[in-house]
Amino acid sequence: MLTKTLVWTGILGTALLSMASTANAGYFDCRHRLVDDIERLHHATEDFYREVRVHEGFTNLAFEAKALLREVDHFCDTARRGGSLSHLRHDFEEVSREMRHVQREFRRA
Repeated sequence: MLTKTLVWTGILGTALLSMASTANAGYFDCRHRLVDDIERLHHATEDFYREVRVHEGFTNLAFEAKALLREVDHFCDTARRGGSLSHLRHDFEEVSREMRHVQREFRRA
């Protein structure tokens, strides 16, 4: 369980870094890559949430993972709809904030 959770945390962190570099690389030229990266983050976040919510003793982590999933859902919807770069940046900041909460709770668990 711990190994799987560590792997998912690593995947989420990598996806966030990938999106940051893509967002800075020319939004209109790399828009398809940005949407693809956000969708991968969405799938990884869903998998992570499903993994932690089924294990006892991870209630707080599951709560934070669900909050992260909500933010990633919104971020993904914004990207799919072709939201503005400023809206995407705002959503990215919200996802990053929630990811820090997940990381903090993960350390406690």
